[in-house]
Amino acid sequence: MLRANNPHRLLQAAFALTMAFFLYNAWVADDAFITFRVVKNAVLGFGLRWNVGERVQVYTHPLWMLAHIPLYWLFGNIFLATIAFSLLLTVYAITMLLRCIPLPPMQTFVFLLLPCALSKTLHEYMVSGMESPMLIALLITFWHGLYHHPEKTRRLLFIAGLALLTRLDTAVLLALPLLWLWRKTRFPLRHLLAFWPLPLWFAFCQLYYGFILPNTLYAKLGTGIAFTDYLKQGAYYLYDFLHYDPFSCLFGLAVLLAAALSLPRRAWDSLAAVNALSILLYLTYIMAIGGDFMAGRFMVVPFFFCLLLLAQIGQGASLPNPRLLPALAGLMIALALAQTALHTPRSIRQIIFVRHGIADEREFYDRTNTLFPLHGVWPLRTRVAHLRRDLQGRDKPEHNVALNGYTGIIGYDAPPRLTIIDWNALSDPLLARIPIPDPKTWRIGHFERAIPPGYIFARQFGFTAGMPQGLRQYYEALRIITTAPVWDMARLKTTLDFNLGLYDSDRQLYLDQMARTSHDQRTTW
Repeated sequence: MLRANNPHRLLQAAFALTMAFFLYNAWVADDAFITFRVVKNAVLGFGLRWNVGERVQVYTHPLWMLAHIPLYWLFGNIFLATIAFSLLLTVYAITMLLRCIPLPPMQTFVFLLLPCALSKTLHEYMVSGMESPMLIALLITFWHGLYHHPEKTRRLLFIAGLALLTRLDTAVLLALPLLWLWRKTRFPLRHLLAFWPLPLWFAFCQLYYGFILPNTLYAKLGTGIAFTDYLKQGAYYLYDFLHYDPFSCLFGLAVLLAAALSLPRRAWDSLAAVNALSILLYLTYIMAIGGDFMAGRFMVVPFFFCLLLLAQIGQGASLPNPRLLPALAGLMIALALAQTALHTPRSIRQIIFVRHGIADEREFYDRTNTLFPLHGVWPLRTRVAHLRRDLQGRDKPEHNVALNGYTGIIGYDAPPRLTIIDWNALSDPLLARIPIPDPKTWRIGHFERAIPPGYIFARQFGFTAGMPQGLRQYYEALRIITTAPVWDMARLKTTLDFNLGLYDSDRQLYLDQMARTSHDQRTTW
């Protein structure tokens, strides 16, 4: 039986309740199934492919994808397996957060555990089938090492390399801490060999896929949209965070403000200042890429490290009044309850036009993708049933190509040999390298491409005669890279020529023709 005079046991009970709350809110995002189709195809023996007929890197989190291959092979049910794996990583990450900078039990509860339990952002994306729990677990392990074992530079660099292998853009978060580590230890350059998983993966991608970077990079940044428009959309994304999760937004702002006021001027190179500057740098990066269509997804990491920042600036600080902690706890709970009470679900029209294309994805998929659906519908059965029926049985040679922009659950449940042309270009190497028809009309994360003439016929039957002249030569080179045997000498030469830009003139010929075509014709294509 727990007693009030045993704060550590009360803290353990609060930790258990927090984890139970994470489990209650567990779900699997639709985008996670894009990666899971690659996992399923790998287990079935087709290789790391989304469409089994071509090698295209459709995921941005290689380590997360690779970790799910044994999970799917052992358990079969990817839905439950990823939830269990994510929850274990979440337990580890929060445990490491509490151990990184130990605080008194009451401060640990108010400043660390309670915000974790109340943050909508954390409990919706830490157990969601996305890579957030693995990324945060690796980053907090890295920071724990910075505090307690900075001399073990090889180990720290290896963990940083694994974090980069989880998401390459983590470099924005790691740049300043790694610079601090170098200034602290002056480690020799040979220690950089501890990054070996990352260049090994790059070498594999270059050989297997023909390109080092994932296809999604070309699909989302090769759109023809002006950088200023990305910045504007990114500003909307940060502003929308206040509407999506007011508690986490206000809490994070308060922590950053407290850090700015409490850190002395000469402490610019302290670990607390390094963390604060890294958070601000990452927020700038989020704005530069236009954010995301999933409200709160990219805010998980900065919010979590705001908790670490709070522990950093609170270490050794004495509270002016011991009664302040219960008051702060009550204020946070009241704010979270008000946020829940005032929340009203938005329609699809409101999502697209009022929130600038940013959606509360968990709310949208509540009836199909959640572990405990509020409306009593078992996951993955209703919303997409008719689309699945349409795709079933289409793996015959005469019906082996489908045009679809819903590549998540639909693609995962489709027959393995069905080739799906994704008009959002996440899994299509040709469309990813073609700008969108109208750079002024788009939704973030959903950059619809116009399908070129003859392309569907070429994908279905292999004949490219109906495609425009320049694009035909460009696609034929791409097809050699993605479909020919890996060690074929003609493929290796084509891969080298393509990466050196020798086929860019063919693509430009098509783009010039596209520019001379009216907007109506382009969207029809």
